Amino acid sequence: MPSYLADKDLYEAALVADAHKDLKPGRYGILEPGPDCPRIPILNLDIILVPGVAFSRDGYRLGRGRGYYDRLLAHARCCKWGVAFDCQLTKHLPVEARDIQLDGIATPRQWLEIPAAGAGGK
Repeated sequence: MPSYLADKDLYEAALVADAHKDLKPGRYGILEPGPDCPRIPILNLDIILVPGVAFSRDGYRLGRGRGYYDRLLAHARCCKWGVAFDCQLTKHLPVEARDIQLDGIATPRQWLEIPAAGAGGK
């Protein structure tokens, strides 16, 4: 689960064994792993489920505009899947060079694999 590091202004992965004990309000008041949760190297992950505000059918996402997830995903070599509601899907989104393409998007009604993304994204 992503955990914000204020001193580095980035997110990293952390292990949550017990949600009731391990999750604490973090940046923006969102629950995230507390400081005692073991950190996990991003290269050790098999899949990352990625939130977003909107997702394009070609595998790009619109976040909150600070690039935190794109910086985290840039180091991942695993499958990266967006998790969304159907109403969050759109044909196209503006894409910049630093945006990471997802391998797929899962919604309650659809399972969209992005063939162009390949195993490592863009």
